[in-house]
Amino acid sequence: MSNEANVQTGNTMKIFMALSFLLVTASICSADEFNEVKAACDAGNPKGCYYLGLSYEGGIGVEQNFQKAVIPYNYACNGGYSKGCINLGEMYRNGYKIERNLEKAAALFTHACENNYIIGCYSLGIAYLHGEGIQQNSQKAAIKFKQACNADDAPSCYVLADLYHDGEGVVQNIENTTIYFQKACNLGLSKACERLN
Repeated sequence: MSNEANVQTGNTMKIFMALSFLLVTASICSADEFNEVKAACDAGNPKGCYYLGLSYEGGIGVEQNFQKAVIPYNYACNGGYSKGCINLGEMYRNGYKIERNLEKAAALFTHACENNYIIGCYSLGIAYLHGEGIQQNSQKAAIKFKQACNADDAPSCYVLADLYHDGEGVVQNIENTTIYFQKACNLGLSKACERLN
């Protein structure tokens, strides 16, 4: 896989995480609102637990505490709110103020993907592609990227196109390379449009 694709996949996740923080900032900005989110999580609401984890991770309405984000993210993930799986998985993948644990990250991405959360399939594809916490397997990576691309995830289409270009995990196929770069471009990923020229 090209260095350009590696940079693109890393940048995509950073953008996703930044957008998550921006979106929640609009809804949780005071201690009272934080307490409402905490109460929702304490009552067993998975979405409330996700926002509680996000609050701790981002220091939104409460003092930032990455360790305290882990438990509510886990509750959200196990309760079927897969955004919690992704955020916690990214924390483990990057060693983001908690101990780095690629195996836990891969397990969380697997859980999210199995629950049809497409970003989970993309993240699991990255884990398979680079052997991060799971046995490296380019073929399985391609399957996960295709699954996410079929659900209109532009970064997955981009990486899948790159795999077809390089013949990594799939039989090299320039026609498929063009098809998937075009789909990623149509979905708004400018880097894919540039690769078509």
